[in-house]
Amino acid sequence: VTTTPANPVHELQEVTLAHSSLPANAKFALRIPEIQQFTYESPSAVTAGDFKLSLKFYDYNADSDETQTTVCIPHGSSASFVAEKLNDLALLTSNGPGVVVSRSGSGDAGSNFGYTYTVTFAGLAGNVQKLEYDLAAGGCTAMTSDAGTPTATVTELNEGDAVGTDTQIVK
Repeated sequence: VTTTPANPVHELQEVTLAHSSLPANAKFALRIPEIQQFTYESPSAVTAGDFKLSLKFYDYNADSDETQTTVCIPHGSSASFVAEKLNDLALLTSNGPGVVVSRSGSGDAGSNFGYTYTVTFAGLAGNVQKLEYDLAAGGCTAMTSDAGTPTATVTELNEGDAVGTDTQIVK
């Protein structure tokens, strides 16, 4: 059995396997990672605050639901900083490469005074429970703005489509 780690795929691709030495019972699987977007917006520029992100999962060894939560993440953080804090969660890094994060928006009026973080779960196969967020960030500084309270959403971009395991060819 030869197994290779699967890299995140951010586009639709067609894969064809053909080789004279492959047996008829060769197996091939693709990993399509879960992709979620965390967006926060505000009626005016965010003046202070942090947020936390949490991931729930079922721990089969303990036979219970578990939640892992990031440390405080300052508003406006870079994509690499958010990825680092998410990858500090044992659940994500114990199963492979963790997450890949990109950020869009500029924090100004053109992006509703916020940002969108696209989180690709590169290390977890299959569907992942929806990220949860805390803008009041217990133990951190709550997110605030001069004209009101910031709001947030999490959107699953490929709900039900994330499937697969590592690529495997059996000889």
